Amino acid sequence: MHVHHPAGAQWLRGLAVGLPVGAGIAVGLATIAPFLIVADPPLALWGVFDYLLFAPACHQQAERCLWVAGGPMALCARCAAMYAGFAVAGMFALRVGPSSGHTLRTRLFLAALALLAFDVTSEAVGLRDVFLPTRLFTGGLVGATGAWLVLPMLMSAPFAQREEGARLR
Repeated sequence: MHVHHPAGAQWLRGLAVGLPVGAGIAVGLATIAPFLIVADPPLALWGVFDYLLFAPACHQQAERCLWVAGGPMALCARCAAMYAGFAVAGMFALRVGPSSGHTLRTRLFLAALALLAFDVTSEAVGLRDVFLPTRLFTGGLVGATGAWLVLPMLMSAPFAQREEGARLR
């Protein structure tokens, strides 16, 4: 039996697969930026482009970045961990059913956001110094739990199914 999937549902499923892949590519690009920036032209221009590409999404403060090849990555440690957490967990999240544990996944994501907010706030008000391991942990946790929350919903595409049901009436 052939099941017809509306174009909207197929697009959302493609997006659900593409988001973790895109997040993984972003981490790769951010990681190679320090290598490219010190290379001979034209590769050095690609390095500059890499930093400019991520500048709108991340502050790129050197003391909050992981360093590769003697230079800071194009994403800070927290942002890089968010992208990496989303990419890795996203590959597993695609196999999770939309109704299996949605409430638990929402609560885990909110708890991860609360930890991240505490990490950001405690650093910003001077309770502690910049500590890369906590930035990596909270960023990775938010990225991973975000993937586990959002991607199964995109894969189920209930609103696209409603759209198809409306056309049949």
